[in-house]
Amino acid sequence: MGLREGLKLVNLRGWENIMIEIDNDALVKILNKDTAPDHSDTSMVTECLHLMANLRRVKILHVFTKGNKCADRLVNLGQDADRGTSVLEEPPDSIIDLLQADARGARTRRIA
Repeated sequence: MGLREGLKLVNLRGWENIMIEIDNDALVKILNKDTAPDHSDTSMVTECLHLMANLRRVKILHVFTKGNKCADRLVNLGQDADRGTSVLEEPPDSIIDLLQADARGARTRRIA
């Protein structure tokens, strides 16, 4: 689960204020403690909640899959990578345009 690996990295680096965008609305509700976990992998959810407890401020938001083009492009890049976790110190060239658009507040059209 990418979220768990990301939270481990956040804790390792000592970051305390983060925002997480997830395209799984049910998971967002569980992590925000709006809903009790009832799916098969509660140990992974519990681990994520434990990792989040070490942070000062965590904001968890739901985003539509098509609305998160950076994550989508990174996932596609990851399909060509070796298995395991990859930590990128700099964004790949292929997502710079998307990051710049996001920084400008450009809206993404969601197709239902």
